Parts: sequence; structure tokens; C-alpha cells
Amino acid sequence: MKALKDLLQSAQKQAWKASTHDKSSGVFFACRGVSSDGHSYLESASKTHQALVVSKDVHLKNYSGIIFKVEDVNLALELYLQSYFQIDFESLQLIAITGTNGKTTCAHMLEHMLTQVGYQVGVMGTINHHIGDRVWETNLTTPGLISFYERLNDFKNLKADYVVFEISSHALEQERVGTPPLRAAVFTNLSQDHLDFHKDMESYFKSKLKLFTEVLAKSPIKNKFAVLNGDTPQSDKIKSEISNQNIITVSLNEVKNIKSDFNKTSFSLDHEKLELNCFGPFNLHNWLMMWRLCEELLKENPELTSYKNHKKLLESYKTTSGRMEMVHVKPRVFVDFAHTPESLSGVLKNLKALNPSRLLVLFGCGGDRDTTKRALMGQAAEEFSDGVILTSDNPRTEAPEKIIKDIKRGLVRAPLFEHPDRAKAIEWALAKLEPDDCLLIAGKGHEQTQEVDGVKYKFSDQAIVKKTLAPVPF
Repeated sequence: MKALKDLLQSAQKQAWKASTHDKSSGVFFACRGVSSDGHSYLESASKTHQALVVSKDVHLKNYSGIIFKVEDVNLALELYLQSYFQIDFESLQLIAITGTNGKTTCAHMLEHMLTQVGYQVGVMGTINHHIGDRVWETNLTTPGLISFYERLNDFKNLKADYVVFEISSHALEQERVGTPPLRAAVFTNLSQDHLDFHKDMESYFKSKLKLFTEVLAKSPIKNKFAVLNGDTPQSDKIKSEISNQNIITVSLNEVKNIKSDFNKTSFSLDHEKLELNCFGPFNLHNWLMMWRLCEELLKENPELTSYKNHKKLLESYKTTSGRMEMVHVKPRVFVDFAHTPESLSGVLKNLKALNPSRLLVLFGCGGDRDTTKRALMGQAAEEFSDGVILTSDNPRTEAPEKIIKDIKRGLVRAPLFEHPDRAKAIEWALAKLEPDDCLLIAGKGHEQTQEVDGVKYKFSDQAIVKKTLAPVPF
């Protein structure tokens, strides 16, 4: 029997590929998760792997390979991967972003800022994983531990300076990426979502909190720091839990003279007039958080975050795919990922403030997910729009008609139209628009598929709009 020290030495000597799948090879880690235990697969794993990593209380017979017994298999896997890939986290700096809304936008804003001033940036998030023109598709906001380190190694080999990754509450609760050595951790906001998994808002917040109290707190990076949305009630709680850390709190109150139209948001910051090429104060807040983070990262090179450079970065930034993406001008049609009551109401309120002739909203809710938010989504849509069109989102294994019925419990009036076929609902809505109307198509954003009965079909909100409406120059 061998111990953790021997295991970590073997990462370089034998260089076994790590696995948590019993039908693979190399060294098998019997990790314990929320709903499964890798020790259940030891019998089959022992037939294909050169070595096994198990808990100290496990006894094995008739296995001719090497057995490593450790206190914590999950931790052993993380340490093994770090030893195996030999990543210098002082050179490849990690920034993790958590929150209900805004993770993807923040990640892409920070990527834009850093790449435009000369750095190589890898991104792992909801849309995909990428660095420059190299793209890997993904199904999860946050990958599993082995996939996470494999991607970090890809980024290292492609000469990345920074990696920006979204980390979901599920990933934090499941310790999916362990405790990677972070340079910075970001909290965007918290509102109702994922209560099918977390059960209540307190549990949901505690999962988010782990990014700061367990991941950032354990990071050995000497100049690590946190960036918090100071306009949320949770920021004070996070600060109290990590009071010994370097904390940057960012509030929209720092910004003056905010004015938005459908294309841009102008504002004053530090007595300078600036303009962001996308819609809404919420996007401005995201930008401001990433700008303050960028200033901290680059404080040894203050010329990179000068007013002149800030202005150039704002001018060259383009809206993230599926995040308040304007896909038609007259009438105005936006596609957005808003899929929570708070995000939907926030977007609609900001659109309503621009006084379109009519503001219509089309959306559904995901199947096999938090059912308690469905009526709240309906309520928000009705309160802040002039008309509601109900359809499917990703119904998964649920009947779309049942999901629509759940949403309608939050409505006082009947929807303008309802249809479980999302394409037909979008086509109906587009046919009803007048030139000065505005339509928000919410829920799926960047997604290129729709999941129905366990099958993912090719589907794009943007493609349907462009196919249905004649193109109008922007």
C-alpha cells in the first residue's frame, strides 16, 4: 500500500493519466460526490487501471496493480493534477466569477480589456471555452476537475497569461474544481434560481460564498483579491466572512450622468465622460466591476488603465452573443439569456424606460429545473411589458404545455399568444410588430440547440429572427 506522497511522485515518474471513469485506464480515483461514490466502481476499474486511489477505510483483494490509500480522494486528485500538469499559477493567473446573472458578460468584458492591452486570455464559461481563435464547445458552465485542469494545461501551452472562468453554485457545492490557486474572485449578484438543487435562497447563497471562504481563502497567491457588487445585500456578508482579504467593492453610485439608448450607455467616471457600446445600467455595472478588477491586476502598469486606454477599450467592445444582443433594428428585437425573475424584470424595466411604442416579451422556462420561479417569471413579464408571448425554453423531459401553465399562474391577464413550438411563437410575435415596437426574446440567449425529451435539436433564436425579418442596416 502506498500513500499520498508516493502518489504525487508518481504523477511525474509514471505519468499515469488520471481518471474517475471505471472504463478508462491509468490511475483511477474513487472520488465521492453528491450523488455517487467512485468506490462503487472499484471492481470494474481494477480490471483496466494500473493504479487505484481509495479512501483509507477501503480494503481490496485480488488486485495486482498499485493501491494508494489517502484521507481524501477528491483532494488527492486535485493535488495529483497539479503535479501532473506542472502549471505555474503565478504566471497563469486565475480569475473566477460567480453570481446568478452577469457571469458570462463579465468574463467576456474582462477578456476584452486584457487582450486589448496585450495579454493572452483563456475563458471557460457558459458559451464555450476559448483562447483567441481556438474554441472548445462545452455543455457545462463549469467543467469537472480533470477537464478543468486539462483545459488549464491547454491554455498554458497556448501561452495564456490569464484564465477567466465562470463558476456555478452547483460546481461550488460539488467542489467540482476543488480549490485552484486564484488571483481573484468576483461576485456579481444573487437572485432566485436553481432552487430545485439548493432548496432555498440561504443554501444557494452559502454555495456562492464558498468561492470566497474556501477557494479564495485557501489560495496561496500572495496578491489575491475579491471584487464584490456593492449594490447587493450579500456583499456585506461576504466581506464579513473574508475581512482579512483584499476586497474591492464596486457600486454603480461611482458613476454619474448615466444615459442609455438602445445601442449604448454614456456615463461619467472619475470626472471623465465615457460611452459603453451596449445597452443598460446593468451592463455598465458589469463593466465597472471588471474595470476595477483590471486596474488592480495591472496596477504595476498604470498606463494600461489610463483614461485614454479606457476610452479605447469601451469604443472597441462589442456585446456578448445572446446578452442583450440586438438582432434587428426596426422594429427592435433583442435576444437575451435572462431566465430568472430578477434578470427578466431588470431588462424589461430598462427597455421600458426608453419608451418604445410597445414592449413585448417572449419567453418560456426550462424543464426539470426550479418550478417555483415560473409564476414569478410570468408576473415580472406582465408587470414590465405591454404584452406576453409564452412558449417553450428547453423543456427537457417535461411537457411544454405544463411549463406554460405554471408560468400563467403568475399572470393576471391572458398572454397575447402561447405556443409550445418556440419557432412558431417567435414567428407569430415578429409578424405582429410595428416599426417602433420592441420585442425581447428571453431565456436561451447564445444557445444553438433546444433540448426536448433528452434530445438536443439545432435551434437559434437569432437565426429565426434573421430568417423571418428582412435585414435592416444597423
